[in-house]
Amino acid sequence: MKLHNGFVGLMVAAGLVWGGQALAGGVRFGVSLSYLTNARRAQYRMPYRYGGVLVWSVSPRGAAARAGIKPGDVLLRLDRMYVYKPADVIRIVQGHRPGDRMLVDLFRMGKYHSITVAFAGRIAAPPARQAPAYATDRIGALQRVIAELARQVMELRKEVARLRKRVRQLEGQSSAQPGTNTPPPVLSR
Repeated sequence: MKLHNGFVGLMVAAGLVWGGQALAGGVRFGVSLSYLTNARRAQYRMPYRYGGVLVWSVSPRGAAARAGIKPGDVLLRLDRMYVYKPADVIRIVQGHRPGDRMLVDLFRMGKYHSITVAFAGRIAAPPARQAPAYATDRIGALQRVIAELARQVMELRKEVARLRKRVRQLEGQSSAQPGTNTPPPVLSR
């Protein structure tokens, strides 16, 4: 879900497109939707007796844009079924396949309109993204630096273990010689 200025919006895919990829039936409706609040209903001078879902934005490559649906439109019915929330739109659109048509009743600027949306053929999945060559070189360099740092950390751990062992040995020698007030010997490599 997306939040738009306090409104809960939904990217509609398969109908609804998610990240450019068609889901479910493989059709692209191409709208971002929001619940229709009472404040918006009053702003659009829309009667309270209808449900409705607000079209927040329209993808230029989607079926909605080709049919003439615009941001600010209020979807009332899809295939003669009333819609009250974005999930209703998703459910109805997911039932369609490429080549299907869907009747959309909407409210725009104080007037009711009926539009037929034609879903295009199956949408291919987007091509896999490959990292550019310079990024691959940088990744390789970073991996080499990380490997070198890991090697150095291992050497330091061994050195710390060796020094701890030497300190224990020296502590054992000083406790074996009671009464002597000599300073501890200097540690050297």
